[in-house]
Order: sequence, then C-alpha cells, then structure tokens
Amino acid sequence: MTASLGAALTLAWTLLAVAGGATVGSIHVDPVSAAVGAGATALGATIATRRGSHELLVAPLAVVVMPVACALAVGGHTALPLIVGVSACLATVGSRWRTAGPSLVAGEVGVGLLLAGLVLARGDLHAGVLPVETSAAAALLAVAAGALIAASALGPDGEDGFRLLLVPGLVTGWVVAPRVDGVALVAAVLVAGAVALVPQRRAAGACAALAYAAVAVAAVGPARPAAALLAAAAVLLGAAGPMVWPAALPGAVAAALALAAGSASLESVAAGVAVAFAALALAATVRGGRRVERGGVPALALAAWLAVAPATWAWAGGAQVEHYQQGASRAVAAALLVSVVAWMTGQLRLPTPEWPGDGW
Repeated sequence: MTASLGAALTLAWTLLAVAGGATVGSIHVDPVSAAVGAGATALGATIATRRGSHELLVAPLAVVVMPVACALAVGGHTALPLIVGVSACLATVGSRWRTAGPSLVAGEVGVGLLLAGLVLARGDLHAGVLPVETSAAAALLAVAAGALIAASALGPDGEDGFRLLLVPGLVTGWVVAPRVDGVALVAAVLVAGAVALVPQRRAAGACAALAYAAVAVAAVGPARPAAALLAAAAVLLGAAGPMVWPAALPGAVAAALALAAGSASLESVAAGVAVAFAALALAATVRGGRRVERGGVPALALAAWLAVAPATWAWAGGAQVEHYQQGASRAVAAALLVSVVAWMTGQLRLPTPEWPGDGW
C-alpha cells in the first residue's frame, strides 16, 4: 500500500513542481516546496511496513504527513507540522527503543533543538517558521538539522522510519545554513565522519555525506542552487540505493563551478572539501550492487531525470549545468546506441535489478 500510494503522490508533487506551484487557500506551494514534497514522498514510498497497526501508522506518515510538513517548512510556512512529523517518526520505534540506540538519541536531540529554535524565535515578525531572524535560534536549528541527518544514517536495520528524518534535516539545514557562521566548516567535519561510517553502512553513510555536503554548500549564498541538487541526490540515493549514484553528478559539478566562481573564503574552501569527501563516500557506495529498495521506481525515475537533464529542474535556481546536460545527453545517446548494437549481436546481457519483495 505504501509503495503504490507513494508512487501516485510522487507523480502529483512532481507535476505540481513542473507546473510552477499552486495556491491552496491562503497557502502558496511554490515549485521548490513541491519538489521537496516529491522527494520526501519518493523516499517514503520505500519505507518497509509491517502488517497491522504499524502499517496504518507509518504509511500515512511516510507519504502524506512528512512530505506536506517538509513542503510547508521549506516554503516559509509554519514548521510546527515538521516537529509533529519528526516526533511521529521517533514514536514508531515503540517498544523496540533499545535497538535504536544512537539514532533515537540523535533524533530526540534534533526534534528538541528544532522546537527550542522556533521557541527562541517566537518574537520574530513571522514566528514558527524556519527562516528565523535571531542568530541564536538559527544556530539551534542548524544543530538540529545535523542531528536529524545523523539519526537517519544511524538507524538500525528494520527501523526504516528513521530514514524519513533525512528530509527534515536537509530542509532545516538548507534554510538556515546561510544565517549561521561556520556551518560549512562544521558540515565538512561531519561529512568526514559520514565517510567513516560507509564501510559499515554504505548507503546510509553516503546519504549522510551528501546531505552534510549540501548543507555546507548552502552556506555559501551563490551556491544554494547547487546545494539543492546535492540534497535531491541524497534523498534519491536514500530511496533507491546505489544504482542512482549518477544523480549526484549535476550537484557536484554545479557546486564546483559556483565555488570556483566565488570569492575565496573559509566557507567556500570548507564547502569544497565537503563535496570532495562526499564524492569519496559515494564512490565506495557504488560498489554496493544493484539492489533497489521496495517501491523505489519513482525515485529511480527522478534520479534518471536529474542525472541527464538537471537544467530542467528550474525550481532549484540557476545552477549553471546547461553544458553538463548537453554532455550527459550525448553520452547517454552514445551509450544507448552501443548497448543496442552489443545486445543485437549477442555481446551484451542486460542486468536485472534485485527487488526485495513485491512492494506493490
């Protein structure tokens, strides 16, 4: 149920982003918010659910509640549903809290700091939103983002609900990173920590590394579009696994161009180092095989789109990946031609992805 509902909702969010957003009552959903909703839903569609009450709780949380909460938060609307969604993710652990260990602690720290940051900014003109005006509140929210990303990476096997915390962490970090000094440097250190996690948890470590790299790049103002592409790649990697590693290439290229074009600063250097370390983590993950998570078809489609035609993701901003897109399109066309000829001559047998369970 989760996979099929997630596929339909991912398509709806994607069409909304392509259409330029929409206004529902007093709430305007811009293309960025719709794109975040699509990514969160694609990730939620891969969440494994057990039969019974657990499925009734997790399925709506994964593909409805969390995507809507993230879309509202990144669009500058209230972030209170985001706190509710994160708390619900932690509540799915239930009696199995002993196996959650560091992930549960990191998640609790993240939601606590998220709430504290919003409370501290209650005197702002627009209270309850992530774009806070108080520097101390922004710092708390930045730490909360790091904790939520860590919780998503450290979650034990069988507790897929923790993977949902990746998107709230990215959303919070992407919004507040430009408002906090030193975020890029701290994020670079966290990327190095995520790289160390890769030998034990390949996909989770690579997702965390890409996510922290996206936050580091987002701290450098002109590079925010590149950060959006890196964040999208992190979410899609978490949803579909190592097969979608090419989706990270546009963000890495855009980040390199943006950082090289800007002025030399500690933030820029730290962001560049973070992207480099994330690339190392991703390279180690590529060797992880062709396993596709349950319900990962929407994420596979979005990843292919991002890898080949990132310039069409106009909602990410001016990432300056037009030349990359031209080269990628030509490379794909040449690869398809060679593959067809090799298959017709019997020199190529197409690989079959591994699908763990029906999921549909």
